[in-house]
Amino acid sequence: MIRILACILAVLPGLALGERTAPTHKVPVAIATEPTADWAIALSDAISACWNTGLATPDEKATIVRVRVDFDHNGNVENTTLLGYDGPTADAVEPAYQAARRAIMRCATSTKIPLPKDHYAAWRQIDITFDPNPVGTK
Repeated sequence: MIRILACILAVLPGLALGERTAPTHKVPVAIATEPTADWAIALSDAISACWNTGLATPDEKATIVRVRVDFDHNGNVENTTLLGYDGPTADAVEPAYQAARRAIMRCATSTKIPLPKDHYAAWRQIDITFDPNPVGTK
């Protein structure tokens, strides 16, 4: 079974990304954000549940993509951008990115991503790393 590692990096003004640490909860999703951000764990779990790599090629399943997501005040996805990738072939990048994008969009429309309005500054723009490799298998 493919486990999902989706790192949610909340882009907060004035706080460097390297200053955050990941909580250690026992689900196949690691989060790097504010330690008390339960919404980040719920968001990561929701997007992970929507991510499907079932029909992907072996190269696509071995490709890690980093996607930036911009949300409006109501939690609707405004934009997604491919920030980077790591994988065996360049041909696998676009399908891997599209699978990640579909997960974000599917989750946003079907389950309504759980984002607290009072923390909009923390989640208005986030970076998500979609890693189809189980932790410790690389």
